[in-house]
Amino acid sequence: SGPILASRKRGSAIAVLDSDSIVTGSVGTVAEAVAVHRGAAPSLAEGTAIAALWKEVAPGSGIAAIVDPPPHWRSAIARVMGLEEEASVLDRVQTVALSVGAGRAGTVELHIDADDPTGARQVAAVLERWLASSTERLEQDSLELLRSTELRVRAQTVVMALKIPSPSPVH
Repeated sequence: SGPILASRKRGSAIAVLDSDSIVTGSVGTVAEAVAVHRGAAPSLAEGTAIAALWKEVAPGSGIAAIVDPPPHWRSAIARVMGLEEEASVLDRVQTVALSVGAGRAGTVELHIDADDPTGARQVAAVLERWLASSTERLEQDSLELLRSTELRVRAQTVVMALKIPSPSPVH
């Protein structure tokens, strides 16, 4: 579908889309991005779940991103967070969005869409237990950030909001 430079093991690739844009990632991801750019494949923003989530997280954001995490990411996240025993709950996660408020201080929101409202409640319960157990392992600054975290469930979406404090002025 066009010039794509891939690694020898075909684990990663890069392609020039136009004079202002490049795309990098797995070979499949890059090939799909090239096809979307050329109009040969539909954009993810045209998919109902991602399009609806994008409309929710992008407006007013300084940074917004959505990912459809592959299964190996879910197991890696469970391992890093120490949630191996509850990893099956993460299989209910469909998409994850990040929204960072514009400006110097604000809120970072993580939107986690589950397969249904029951899945969202299960994911929220796992995150609540993780937040509660993390207090023993974190430094003071990280603890304050976690204490500011608000966790709520809205239909099949878990919203995890972290209030980012303004940096202290340097004297």
